[in-house]
Amino acid sequence: MVKGIANYLSGKIVKHSTAILSVLTLAALLAALLFLYRYLYQPMNTIADIYTLKGQINFSIIDDQLFNEIYSGIQTKTQQPLAPIDNLNSPF
Repeated sequence: MVKGIANYLSGKIVKHSTAILSVLTLAALLAALLFLYRYLYQPMNTIADIYTLKGQINFSIIDDQLFNEIYSGIQTKTQQPLAPIDNLNSPF
């Protein structure tokens, strides 16, 4: 019975191999297009938007000293302190 079902299914697969291959090819093409859209086209649009906004900024009104103070404050808050290796107890 299992052999008969296997023969029936293999016959159907061989009979419709062109359609199956076409569907698999279209699925692979769709996956490739989605990948390129997500990881190539969208970042390029984001970069174009950034350059457009950068062209609209007047850099003479930015206070460099205040910016550096704020940036260093953010860096000190986000950086984790380094733990000295000498204080760690060995588990072995």
